[in-house]
Amino acid sequence: MGSRPTYEELEKRVLELEKSEIKSKQASKDIKSSILFLHTLVDINPFPMWASDREGMVILANRSLCETIQLTDDNIIGQYNVLKDKNLESQGVMPLVRAVFENHESVRFRIPWKARLAGEVEFGTARDMIIDVSMFPIVGDRGELLNVVCQWVDTTDQKRAEDALKQSEDRFRRLSENATDMIYRMSLPDGIYEYVSPASVNIFGYRPQDFYNTPLLIKNIIHPDWHGYFGKEWSNLLKGKVPPSYEYQIVHKDKGVRWVNQRNTLEKDEKGIPIAIVGVVTDITERKKAEEELVRSRTELRILVDTIPDLVWLKDPDGIYLGCNQKFEQFFGAKESTIVGKSDYDFVDKDLADFFRDYDQKVIELNKQSVNEEWLTFSEDGYRGLFETIKTPMRDPSGTLIGVLGIARDITERKKAEDALIQNEQRYKSAQRMGLVGNWEYDLVSETFWGSDQAKRIYGFAPDSDRFTSEEVEKCIPERQRVHQALIDLIEKNKPYNLEFEINPVSGPKTKTIKSIAELIKDDQNTPLKVVGVIQDITSQKESAKERLILEQKLLQAQKMESIGNLAGGIAHDFNNILSSVLGFSELALDEVEKGSSMEDNLQEIYAGGLRAKEVVNQILAFARQSDEEKKPTRVAVIIIEALKLIRPSTPSTIEIRKEIESSSLVIGNATQIHQIMMNLCTNAAHAMQDNGGIMEVTLKDVHFGESINIPGGLEQGKYIELAISDTGCGIELEHIDSIFDPYFTTKETGKGTGMGLAMVRGIVESYGGTILVESIPSVKTKFTIYLPITSNLDNEIISEAETLPKGDEHILFVDDEPPIARMVSRMLESLGYQVTTRTSSVEALELFKEKSDNFQVVITDMTMPHMTGDKFAIELKQIRADIPIILCTGYSNKINADIAQKIGINAFTYKPFSKADLAGCVREVLDNA
Repeated sequence: MGSRPTYEELEKRVLELEKSEIKSKQASKDIKSSILFLHTLVDINPFPMWASDREGMVILANRSLCETIQLTDDNIIGQYNVLKDKNLESQGVMPLVRAVFENHESVRFRIPWKARLAGEVEFGTARDMIIDVSMFPIVGDRGELLNVVCQWVDTTDQKRAEDALKQSEDRFRRLSENATDMIYRMSLPDGIYEYVSPASVNIFGYRPQDFYNTPLLIKNIIHPDWHGYFGKEWSNLLKGKVPPSYEYQIVHKDKGVRWVNQRNTLEKDEKGIPIAIVGVVTDITERKKAEEELVRSRTELRILVDTIPDLVWLKDPDGIYLGCNQKFEQFFGAKESTIVGKSDYDFVDKDLADFFRDYDQKVIELNKQSVNEEWLTFSEDGYRGLFETIKTPMRDPSGTLIGVLGIARDITERKKAEDALIQNEQRYKSAQRMGLVGNWEYDLVSETFWGSDQAKRIYGFAPDSDRFTSEEVEKCIPERQRVHQALIDLIEKNKPYNLEFEINPVSGPKTKTIKSIAELIKDDQNTPLKVVGVIQDITSQKESAKERLILEQKLLQAQKMESIGNLAGGIAHDFNNILSSVLGFSELALDEVEKGSSMEDNLQEIYAGGLRAKEVVNQILAFARQSDEEKKPTRVAVIIIEALKLIRPSTPSTIEIRKEIESSSLVIGNATQIHQIMMNLCTNAAHAMQDNGGIMEVTLKDVHFGESINIPGGLEQGKYIELAISDTGCGIELEHIDSIFDPYFTTKETGKGTGMGLAMVRGIVESYGGTILVESIPSVKTKFTIYLPITSNLDNEIISEAETLPKGDEHILFVDDEPPIARMVSRMLESLGYQVTTRTSSVEALELFKEKSDNFQVVITDMTMPHMTGDKFAIELKQIRADIPIILCTGYSNKINADIAQKIGINAFTYKPFSKADLAGCVREVLDNA
C-alpha cells in the first residue's frame, strides 16, 4: 500500500464527493473533521497504536508506535501485515488475532515481542519487549469489518519487577520453610500471628495453623517458671521496648522442657507506635546442656587439679602467674589469690627465680615440652625433695602463646627405690618382658643353672631345694634330646627357642605340659654370655582346649538338630491335617463297604498307608526331639522280643541272631518309639553283614553308675538299662564315625537309605534322658550301646491296648478350619450316636456358643486356625460357661502341649491324625469325667 494520504488529497476527495452528491456536503465536512480529530487523537495517545484494513495491512500508525519501534509511519503503513507476523505465530496467539478479523471479537493478550520476527518489516534498532496487546474490530452498519485497531503497552519493566518480586518471595519462602529456626510475624497489640514458618513443629511441637488459630499461643507454651518474666517483657514490648534477644524455657508439646533463644525486630508506624514484631526462634537446648557440661567439666577439672599431689601452675610469657593448684600454694606458702599477678621474684630468692625464668624462656624459645629434675624446698613446712618438672608452652587455637604450663612431681622416694633395684634389674628385665611365670637362667661362662621358686614348683621341686640343676631338669623331660637340640640351636645359630613339651615332675602329677621360651644374652663383642628363659605350666589350658572342642562339637550338633526340628514341626502340622482326612474317610468307608470285596481291600491298603505315613511323621518328630508321644512306664524286654520276631523273617539266613535278655526293668518311654529304635539298629546291622553273613547280638541288662565309675555320655549317677546291638559286618570308617547321627547322612547306595534312622534313634534316646554310644573296627565289628534310666514307677505300665468303641447321645460342637476334617469327624461322631454341629471358623463358633451355650455338652476344637487359635477360643468358651468340657487337637504345635492345655482349663489334648476308636474313647472319657 502507499503512504498515508495528505490533507490535500483528502480535501480533493471531499470536493469530488461534493460534486457527485450535493446533499452530502455537510457530511463530508463532518468526515473531514472526524478524520482530523481521529488523527490527532491517535497521535497524542501515549501508547503505541495502529489501525489496519480488513486484510491486516496497517493503514494508520501513531507517533508513540513509531518512536517505540524507531521507524517512521512510511516504513510501517502498507508494509506491516499483522496476519503475517511470525512473532505472533510463534507465540501461539495468531488464532486470537484471526478471531478479531473473522469473528469481529475483541481480544487481549501479553507476549514477548521480538522485532526480528515481526514480518517483512526490518527493525534495525528496535528492542525486544514484553507487550500487553488489545485488539478490537471497527464494524459497519451492515456488520461488515471496516478496520481493526490495535493498542499495546510496553510492560517489560513491569514484568521484570514482577519477576524480581516473585523470585524474592520464592527465596524468602524457601528460606523460611527450610530453615531450622522458626520465623514469625505477630501484629500488636492483639498478638495475632500473621506468619509462622514450618519450623514451629520442631521448635515448639505446634503447627503454624495452631499459632494462626490461637493468638498469643506462646503464653501457653512458656514454662511456668518463666511466666512472670514474660509478663514484664510483654509490658515493655507494648511500650516499644524490645530486647534484641532473650533466652527462656518452654514446654514442648512432645519433647518436654526445652531451651529457646528469641531474636526480635519491632515494626512501628509513621507515628512510632509498635504495630508488629518480627522474630526468629532457635532451639538451644543442646547448647545449654553443653554449657552446663562445660561448667561441670571445669569444676571437675579444678577439683582434680587441686586434688592431685603434683604442683601445677601457669605463667604468662612474662613470667606472671595466671593460676595454680593447692599443692603449689604450699610450695610458696601463699594462697592462689595472692600468687596470681606476681612473679617468682616475689616469693623465692633471686638465684632460684633466675633459674625458673631461664627455664621458662628456654621452653618458649624451643616451643616444645621440656623435662627437668630439681630440688625444691617448701615454704609452708620446709620439706625438701627431688621433683621432676615438666614445662609445656601453651597456645590458644589461633596459635598465640598464652604462657608456660608447669607440672612438678615429687620423685624422691622413686629415686631411692630405683637405686635399690639397680643390682637386680638386669636379671629380672627379660623375665618381666616375657611374663614372669617361672624364669630360669643358664650362665654359659660358669655353666651354672638358676631357677625361680615358681620354676622349681613346676618341676616338682621345693622352692628351697638345691637339687634344681640342669641335669635334674633334663631327667624330668622325656623328649630331652629335642629340647637340648633347641637350646644348642639358640646358642650356636640364634634360632628362636619357643617349645611345648611334656615333663614328668619329681613330685605331684605324673605329667605336665609346659611352654618354654628363651633368649640369648650377649656382651658388647657379640659373645654369648647366658640364656634366660621362662616356663609356664599349660596343662589346664590344654585340657580346657580339648573340652572346648568337645563342647563346640556338641553345640554344632545341637544347632543342626534345632534347625531340623523347626523344619520337622512345620511339616508335621500340615501333613497330620492331610492324614486326618485320609485315615478318617478311609475308616468311614471301611464301615460302609461290602466286606470281602476288592473295594475293602483297596481301602485297607489306603488305611495302612496312612498309618505308615503317620509313623513317618512320628519318626521325624522323634529325631527332632519335638514329639509329644505319651511316655509311660514301659518294659523294654517285651518290646525287644517282639521286635526280634519281626526282624528274623526278613533277615538272611547267613546272619545268626543271638539274644541275651537279663533285665525286666521299666523305663519311662513309648512302646512305638522303642520298637523303632530296635528296627533301625537291627536293620543297619543286617545291612552291614548282607554280603558275607555274620552274627547279630542283642543284649539287655541293668547297670548302676556310682561315684567311682566313669559314667558314659555325661549321664548322672543312678540305675540304667544297657541295650547293646552288635554285628560282625563291615564296620564304620573312622572319617564317618562323627557324622553317622547327622540327619540325612548315609553311606548306603542311593535308594537304600535316607540317613534319618540313626538321627531318629538318638533323638528318642536323648529325649528319654539317655545316651547312645558307638564303637567300630572297620571290617571287624560295630557295636551300638544305649543307656536309658530305669524307673521304679509301675503305674500305667503299658501292657496291651484293647480297642473299644464307646458311644453316646450328647450334643458336640466340633470346630476345625479344614472343611474335609470337619465333615469326616462329624460323620464319625454321628455314627457313634452323638449329635454334631460343625463350624470351620472359630469366630463363628464363638458367636454360636454365646447364643446357645446350654445346647452343647462338649466342644472339640483344632489348635491352629485363622483369626483365633484353639487355645484362645477355649479361654473365651470358659468365660461364657466355665463347666463346658473342651478337647483340643492339633497336627503339631510348638505353642501348646498337654501340660499347657491343662493349665488353661482344657480337659483333653490329642494329636492328629486320630482313629475313630481314639476319638470315641477320648470323647467318652471327657464326658464321663465332666
